[in-house]
Amino acid sequence: MAQELEALTPLWQKEDIPSTAYLFRYIHKSQLNKSEKKPIPKAMDGGYETSCDWDKYSSPEQSRALLASQKKMNKDEFKNPEDYFIIKLLVQNIIEKIPSQKVEHAPIQNDPVLPDNRSHSHIVGEKEDVEVRLKFIDICDWAIAPPDSC
Repeated sequence: MAQELEALTPLWQKEDIPSTAYLFRYIHKSQLNKSEKKPIPKAMDGGYETSCDWDKYSSPEQSRALLASQKKMNKDEFKNPEDYFIIKLLVQNIIEKIPSQKVEHAPIQNDPVLPDNRSHSHIVGEKEDVEVRLKFIDICDWAIAPPDSC
């Protein structure tokens, strides 16, 4: 019983993410506007809680590499990190330019499906409105950009 309780005890506490922090979000190659080399608005439609990684505990390269341990939706195969690129979003820009959104640290630990990830965070808020998603595209920069051949 004591071992079971110990396994459920979180090692990582949720922290406040400062406005000077960056969040990394993966973008699949199918979610690119190839002529403009920008993500399409659908790329930011990650649901009410859009997953990302906080730069305090991750780098763009680490965020991308972590995709190899995640299964594709409704499939029994893993994602290929080479199919993804990474954008970065300054938290201050999210707060100031998209006030309907907020950021929360949401570390993943002891999940039966997902790998442990101390940097895991959420951008919280409705993203159904295309105007909201376009604002994300306006404030993002590439951390790992697609090659010119995309």
